[in-house]
Amino acid sequence: MAVSGTDPSGTGADPDVLDLLAHEDELVMKAIADLDAFHDPGPGRPGDPDAQRRGIDAARDRGNIEKFLLEHFAVRLAARECLVREVSGHERAGLSVSALARDDTEWREVLDRLDAMSRGVAAYELDLGQDFGTVLAQACVMAADEIAEELNTVIPDLVDALAPDERRRLLSRAETVRRHAPMHPNPNGPHFYERIGPVERVHTGWDHLRAMPNSVDRYLPEDLRADPGSAGTDPASTDAASS
Repeated sequence: MAVSGTDPSGTGADPDVLDLLAHEDELVMKAIADLDAFHDPGPGRPGDPDAQRRGIDAARDRGNIEKFLLEHFAVRLAARECLVREVSGHERAGLSVSALARDDTEWREVLDRLDAMSRGVAAYELDLGQDFGTVLAQACVMAADEIAEELNTVIPDLVDALAPDERRRLLSRAETVRRHAPMHPNPNGPHFYERIGPVERVHTGWDHLRAMPNSVDRYLPEDLRADPGSAGTDPASTDAASS
């Protein structure tokens, strides 16, 4: 599905949070597909001098996809919660957005576990001695089920329900939501300070710093580089996901 309503006003308006959710859903599904199709080169032939290097390179490439997913799981959670806050009172769109008003406790707990296992860990070491891959697989199943409904039903319904002037008036800009989306959301629900813009931005910046060290080669689905809110193209967002 193409990103819907990227220019809702027809006059070059910036993407909004509805565009962001649609795009994040597409990014996540593409990354999940790439992770599922990832090929491990295996141990190689005995005495092969390049086998260890190939193994490390493969582990790094896989880890880059996994960290990309962790970052964008968090961004789509923030976009979804923002949409629910901003549209729930709308007469027509409120019915459609109710499908997004889920109990996100499980998502927050899963992201908390993934953050704890990946913080400060190089991409090629993510799956060493811990169940990072198992927890991530759980998150991928959760995301795939939700995204199918969002892309096929919820987002198109919201596009139809909200007139361009209502989108401009009601919805936050995609860039604002992305820049304030914590990679490490509180598992017990949003902190009170997550509603204070400058404090929330510092919280998000700290989350990105905690994701260090970074990898030189960052994974990004090649056919989805044009990103509402500059997600995936802005150094402040990309570095954090690539260690």
